[in-house]
Amino acid sequence: MGNQIRLTPPWRVSFVDDSQSTLEACSTLLATMNGFECVGAYLDASQALEAVPKSKPEIVVADIRMPGMDGLEFARRILGTHPAVKIIIYTAFADTENLRVAIELGVAGFLTKPLSASEFRVALQAAVHGTLCFSPGVRELLCPSKAEESTAQSDAGSLLTPRELELLRLYAKGKSYKEISDLLSISGCTVNSHFINIRAKLGVGSLIQAINRVFRPPPPIDM
Repeated sequence: MGNQIRLTPPWRVSFVDDSQSTLEACSTLLATMNGFECVGAYLDASQALEAVPKSKPEIVVADIRMPGMDGLEFARRILGTHPAVKIIIYTAFADTENLRVAIELGVAGFLTKPLSASEFRVALQAAVHGTLCFSPGVRELLCPSKAEESTAQSDAGSLLTPRELELLRLYAKGKSYKEISDLLSISGCTVNSHFINIRAKLGVGSLIQAINRVFRPPPPIDM
């Protein structure tokens, strides 16, 4: 899981999208939310990349498909130089490959358009608290199928205990730490300890990377 950013609002947010109307809509929506302020809205990812050191956003919401530098390349560069910045990717079309790349980069969220006001607010608040946020359709891409669960038992999943696999499956299905704690009748500290162990055993930096490693189907074998 990512680290929590400073706890004192207002939190600084920038937007990157090649649509002027989308930028205006996002900025207008943000203005209605207590605790957040817009410090930049950019039509071009290269322009946004140059502006980040000066505007110092804590959260950047970036479209994935843009001319020139796309949102994933933008995220790669920003996180390479400013790892504390939380990047939320949003797109009209979620697919497993873009999601895989985003997860490996360490983004704070992956959302699909159109964004409702409530979904937007939840994503921003999740970024503030260092938790990950995915649109419902994106969560479905993360959920392990029965075939993938079988793969997990014989591959990376064999490194984990049955209890750890159970927790990871619940997290992959979009359950929060508290929901997992309530479902399994264990404390939040125990849930956190299990997840720390999972990351350590798999040698990954986030639970989403753990999900990607444990439940992702193996590549096809060349004949």
